[in-house]
Amino acid sequence: MSEPCNYDKPFKTYQEQIHHLADKYGLIIKDTGFAEHALKTMSYYDLINGYQDSMMINGRYRPGITIEFLYRFHLFDKGFQNIIFPRIMLIENYFKSILSHCIAENFGVDERFYLDRSNYNYASRNIDCQHLLDDIKRIFTQQYPPMPTRFYKTSHNHIPPWILFKNISFGNSINLFRVLRPPQKNTIANTLLPTNALRKSAKIAFLISGLNLIRKCRNMIAHNLKFITFHANRFDALQTTTLNTLLPPPLTKLDSQYPKLGNRDLYAAILFIHQILGTRFLRHLFLIDLINYLSSTSDRYNTSLFTQYSAITKLPPDLLRRCLQTMRLPR
Repeated sequence: MSEPCNYDKPFKTYQEQIHHLADKYGLIIKDTGFAEHALKTMSYYDLINGYQDSMMINGRYRPGITIEFLYRFHLFDKGFQNIIFPRIMLIENYFKSILSHCIAENFGVDERFYLDRSNYNYASRNIDCQHLLDDIKRIFTQQYPPMPTRFYKTSHNHIPPWILFKNISFGNSINLFRVLRPPQKNTIANTLLPTNALRKSAKIAFLISGLNLIRKCRNMIAHNLKFITFHANRFDALQTTTLNTLLPPPLTKLDSQYPKLGNRDLYAAILFIHQILGTRFLRHLFLIDLINYLSSTSDRYNTSLFTQYSAITKLPPDLLRRCLQTMRLPR
């Protein structure tokens, strides 16, 4: 029989967790009943571990941090994520639709032909084109393909790209765009960024970086990871000059409160989303949701909550005003 293990993360009852938080970490807990409710509904990891990097100094909570504040902060964080997430899903669907349309137009609707390696540039940096195409083919060659690919495999004589692409990952769709040859890349880039203010190469670079940026942001939300400290790597950074060229001035302006424009953080993702939504209607809906949320929560939780949230996420502290100013711009 093996020796009993002295686990470094043993099971603790809710009351033991509460005492642990108060005694070891200095979290202010006056109402243990509320604290137990908070731990039950949000879990210890989400409520405590999710924010400890930004709420603690040398392993102790900053003075004045209460369990009630963490609870409100978590609710605010989730509410903000609920504005971002559906827009990313919308853009993913939009991008796949444009990608599949271009591929069908140029290479046909039969998966044997439009997934032929000769259609693609297999010298793309850091992408094994054949491996990528094989990965996509596995969606319909596996024994039980996902819907709607399965229906088309069993009921039709081909699987058009606009069906198959519903089942490929966002990452693989971005990589497929990356290995396209210049004519197809340019067509897609001009559709998503219909402007003459940028060169073709700048459009393509902006799309690749931005799509990967929001993909990683989406994954943070979907997998319940530390969203407030979201920061992509340097390969997904957006060019500041491109942001300044494309975005309305109120969204990109710099001042003493916001001296440097983020190019791979949450605000960069918001700027990319605003740009790629494309139509004035969708952009206004996005801004209205941000305005309504920031306005309502400032009344409900007081403005200091967003002040702390923006300091951690690197959002402009005057985000509400920026959104309002952008809404008032002439058509």
